[in-house]
Amino acid sequence: MFGFGARLGRCAAWATVLSSCPAVFGLGESVMLKRVYVPGTVCYVESRTEVDQDISGLPMPPMKIRFEQLYGLWEHVESVTEDKTTVVLTYDRAARNVEAPMLGTVEFDTDDPDYEEAAPQLGAVLKPMIGMAMRMELDGSGEVLHFTGMDAINRKVSESAVASMHWEQMKDDFTDARGKETWGREPLLFYANKEVKAGDSWQGVSSITEPVVGTIITDYRYEVDRVTMEDGRKTAVILVSGVISTVTNGKNSKRSDERDSNKEDTVEGGEGQVEKKAEAQAEVTGVLSGSALYDVELGRIVTRATDGTIDMSIPLRKLMPNLPEGIEAGTVEFKMGFRTTITVSTEDERKAQKAEARKKAEMRRQAEEEEDDD
Repeated sequence: MFGFGARLGRCAAWATVLSSCPAVFGLGESVMLKRVYVPGTVCYVESRTEVDQDISGLPMPPMKIRFEQLYGLWEHVESVTEDKTTVVLTYDRAARNVEAPMLGTVEFDTDDPDYEEAAPQLGAVLKPMIGMAMRMELDGSGEVLHFTGMDAINRKVSESAVASMHWEQMKDDFTDARGKETWGREPLLFYANKEVKAGDSWQGVSSITEPVVGTIITDYRYEVDRVTMEDGRKTAVILVSGVISTVTNGKNSKRSDERDSNKEDTVEGGEGQVEKKAEAQAEVTGVLSGSALYDVELGRIVTRATDGTIDMSIPLRKLMPNLPEGIEAGTVEFKMGFRTTITVSTEDERKAQKAEARKKAEMRRQAEEEEDDD
């Protein structure tokens, strides 16, 4: 485990170098681009998403909303057999920052819960997640069979954050079906599961169902940009592009790896739970692009980043069904820009990150005490 941690730490540090240094040379050879699971290994996975939204068409002036959310999970490969791999994901950090008219700035970070500006209404949503675990089971080919634990998080937070408008906006992301897609299937689409070389490409499809909007589909295209060597280690840089749309937006996308055509209209979640595809209530169009760094020795992607834009049109009465009849109801327009980054760190790096957060909090407390003395 400790050898794994040291190698992973070096690899994470290389990510910036490899993405910006033109001196790194390409190799005319192939690599097996497959996720490798080693029993007993533990790492920290942090996902950060930043979104800027322009909203118009509501019965109020146009507005701008910005939010940033971060989730950090321990990933523990519990067991690996020929037929099944079990991975446990445990929340260790959750943070959210919202800037909106009338609200101002609302923020909370479980790594710094005593910050004087921390919003208790967000704390009621985020703090209950910490220590909660999810379990993912994959078959021998790497396909996600079951994903459980997210429903339990939903129930726990719902008890803590009663009548929270923040949780109302977030809770549909916390189901076993959604977790299976966002923490299981979608990240695994980056892996070709075969030998590839620079220029090789493959495709994948991911879908989620949102209330009011309907089912949103993303068609991905992946391409190996280059195979590189750095300090004797082999890595591969993967480029990704995507087209985002709703089910009825001129598309009837089918997942490239769907084994059973009878399942085309569902997204499987935990055992006994299925997220059904829904006809679009809104028009959604978008694009994304980005890259990921795969470490061949570790057998996993250690960093990835994507940027994109989404335009969405929703009839006002779909958003506000209780709107009085006398009010003119047109279409609400959302224009969004987003950036998502995912990084993998070692146990020691996560401990250092927490220590730094505690240090900053203590320095802030001391500065406040000195201010009070003055």
